[in-house]
Amino acid sequence: MERVLSRIEFGTVISPVGEPGLSDGAQYAEALGDAEYVRTLGYDALWAIEHHFSDYFPTPSPLLFLSHLAARMPEMDLGTCVIVLPWYNPMRLAGEIAMLSHLTRGRLHLGIGRGTARLEYEALGVPMNEARARFRECFEIVSRGLAGGKFAHHGTYFDLPRDIEIRPRPVIDRISFYGAALSPESSTTMADLNLPMIRVSNFPHKHHAAAFRVWGERMRSLGRSTEMTQPLLLHAVIADTEDEALALAKDHLSRYNTKVVEHYEADADPWTDIDEYQAFSRFMQNARKLTDPDEMGPWLEFQLVGTAKTVREQLERYVDLGFNHFVVQNATYGMPRAYRHDMWRRFARDVIPHFKGRMSAQKAG
Repeated sequence: MERVLSRIEFGTVISPVGEPGLSDGAQYAEALGDAEYVRTLGYDALWAIEHHFSDYFPTPSPLLFLSHLAARMPEMDLGTCVIVLPWYNPMRLAGEIAMLSHLTRGRLHLGIGRGTARLEYEALGVPMNEARARFRECFEIVSRGLAGGKFAHHGTYFDLPRDIEIRPRPVIDRISFYGAALSPESSTTMADLNLPMIRVSNFPHKHHAAAFRVWGERMRSLGRSTEMTQPLLLHAVIADTEDEALALAKDHLSRYNTKVVEHYEADADPWTDIDEYQAFSRFMQNARKLTDPDEMGPWLEFQLVGTAKTVREQLERYVDLGFNHFVVQNATYGMPRAYRHDMWRRFARDVIPHFKGRMSAQKAG
């Protein structure tokens, strides 16, 4: 099997979350302070999540949030995990991405996906059973627009009857896209679109290995390079002892998982009648268990939980699978600021130096 080299990098989610009872203004103030703090610790990128209408991650415009961060720290790389394409007018989105590429000196890691919360789809007036098709058509228009020059488009959901050019013209070398992939079908879709995958650490390692295999085979069949940044979003809980880390993870991440169940209305399983969401439906059927600290054990094995030594060993397994940009998710609902900062500091001090600047041997398929 061919191997390619890629530098290992680290980012983190910045989000207006915190202890229950904080006002929205206080949460956003803390988020900006978090970004400034993380900046001093040596992380490569700051990532924003898109969600609407709940306390889960109240960042309805990740690009707006990142543009503010770009003004404060233009040298930092910035990312989205993810922009939900079916909710956007693609020409407006392409223009905003092009604009942001001029407002930063860092790279833009733009994770894109199709979204999974019925609440958000209904409130935004988009039929959820059109998600996959809208995702593909929106990305086709966005990528064509960012490639430069005038173009027209006549599709199922969008029609551009005359030639249009995106202005400002983007700094294209700063822009990279990643497609959210949950199922093997999604892995194939991302390869068809010539996109690397962005994944979450909710599954056993064999699932990631299978996704890389499917994606790599498809890429090779299309004559495309597999030497790409491959991000993974995961939780990191580090303490002086294994028992202490496990207790912290059960406490804080059970609250996070409770908010997941609430936001996605997992108990109602709103995806049962939508064929393209069956993989997500199967995953969410077990989501209620993860709200119980005593039931979280198997899921925590997919995260980074333990002493610094244990976390480094866990991370090595993900590097070996083919991931090379790790987005630690320490800013989630209910996590106190002091806790977030302690986790970021420990990870930066005890984990990142062991990987920073190192070239990963990436699986090419």
